[in-house]
Amino acid sequence: MRSPRYILEYMLHGRGPFTSPGGAEGVAFVKTNISFTPSDYPDIELVMGTGAYNNDESGTLRATIGITDEFYHNTYGSILGKHAFSVSPILMRPKSRGRIMLKSANPFHWPRMEGNFYADYDDLVVLREGVKLTVDLIESRSFRGVGATAAQHTVLWL
Repeated sequence: MRSPRYILEYMLHGRGPFTSPGGAEGVAFVKTNISFTPSDYPDIELVMGTGAYNNDESGTLRATIGITDEFYHNTYGSILGKHAFSVSPILMRPKSRGRIMLKSANPFHWPRMEGNFYADYDDLVVLREGVKLTVDLIESRSFRGVGATAAQHTVLWL
């Protein structure tokens, strides 16, 4: 992506990696077996990308979510620079509700945010099913056919 070749390819011919929408090359909306949503609502989104944290050479991704260099190298050291992809299960309709509040009357102060993630246990139950779907997808015959395997460190992100 850093090569000027790809920029020119996109600018001149409308082809290449810059035609992809921001790293989400595939998206699936799925209804789990234990869903708490109405029958016509998916409860998990699977976002698939051609990159993964093991190729974060610049450190931008890990800095964004606060991964230390020590954790990064301990977790990904054995697969640094290897081909990888990611599939991220996302909870579509969480029951948990957070809050956002003003810290002060100053419009330039960051607001105070309370995520309140997984305050409702049902959210965790549904997301766990999304992780199971993700592992099943990666271990499917189609993915095995291209040599894909689920990395052991995947569980660390639960």
